[in-house]
Amino acid sequence: EAISHIHKAIQLNPDWPEAHTNWGNYLCDLDQQDEALAVYDHAINLNPPNETARANKAFALLALGKMREGWLDYHRRPLIGATHANRSIEKIPTWRDENLSDKKVLVMGEQGIGDEILFASMIREFAELTEKCILACSPKLLPLLEHSFSDVPNLSFVPKDGISSPASEIDLQATIIDIGQRCRPSLNKFPNPTSYLSSAKPQEDALRVRYKDLFGDKKPLVGISWASSNPTIGAQKTIPLEDWLSVLECSSVQFVNVQSDYKQTDLGIIPSRILDEVYTDPDLDITHDLLAALNQLSVMDLVITCSNTTAHLAGASGRPTWVLLPTGRARLWYWFKGQNPCPWYPNVKLIQKSARSSWTPMMKKVAEELSAIHG
Repeated sequence: EAISHIHKAIQLNPDWPEAHTNWGNYLCDLDQQDEALAVYDHAINLNPPNETARANKAFALLALGKMREGWLDYHRRPLIGATHANRSIEKIPTWRDENLSDKKVLVMGEQGIGDEILFASMIREFAELTEKCILACSPKLLPLLEHSFSDVPNLSFVPKDGISSPASEIDLQATIIDIGQRCRPSLNKFPNPTSYLSSAKPQEDALRVRYKDLFGDKKPLVGISWASSNPTIGAQKTIPLEDWLSVLECSSVQFVNVQSDYKQTDLGIIPSRILDEVYTDPDLDITHDLLAALNQLSVMDLVITCSNTTAHLAGASGRPTWVLLPTGRARLWYWFKGQNPCPWYPNVKLIQKSARSSWTPMMKKVAEELSAIHG
């Protein structure tokens, strides 16, 4: 029905760029990014300042792994309100790809916490190019990043909602997207498998001992996370708990709830005989303390999660992880199309549901694979 409305609009007004942009969006929702690129180009030709078409074209290019071309238009997002950060600071010049060996550079964080974690994979590499690098990040991420990158002497972190460094102490400013253009211009520029977020080892070890006392060591620990709080597409990424029932029936593993920021009533859909087998740690605040969340993930043998912050934490810490993905534009570009495992997180296996299908068939396949491995 949607495509018929779009085609009708184009027939009535072939030169209406917004209609062609919507057509491109529809094709991306069908995972037809290659076809969408030509449609976006036509919309841009009709109206060159069409920032929506340019931004969505960037997402399509990046999803296809065409990094160099995609980064160029990725900067368009701030103009259409698609970013949470990217605030420039007056009086500080913008980095224009010049040499940074004698420069102090402020890097502005981007997007939500999951995106910030993903882009932090490049910050060590970029800091090596500078005299000093300062990354402005979400306050919630600050303790985790400071802990994980404590061995990089010229790298520091500040909350992006309260930057206190005087402009006189900073030579240049850049966005994390600029870093992407420099450090990840193509898929073959991703580094060898590595983890870059570190748990607090004493707390991780204590947690490992406590869980062994609770569960023994005969069953592997499998963390589960089902919901995304993304204000725009969170509902499309969230997997209803009733669709997890086939997975949770696997009795050969010990399930651990690693979902942050949920209500206890959310679990009411799970039959008590199954819910009793899903452990929720009452002593950890994984919603507000990301280092505690990472400590918990680090003792899991496997993490199964939707596309959310948990996916990025597990991926960045090197844990074996299955990320369960929707189709279309809700499958965010950085999971890439046709790339499995994910170049950002080589320890992550991507599992995508079929277009126009519910989550149920895919979750049954996840349950079968889990039982085959740990049955």
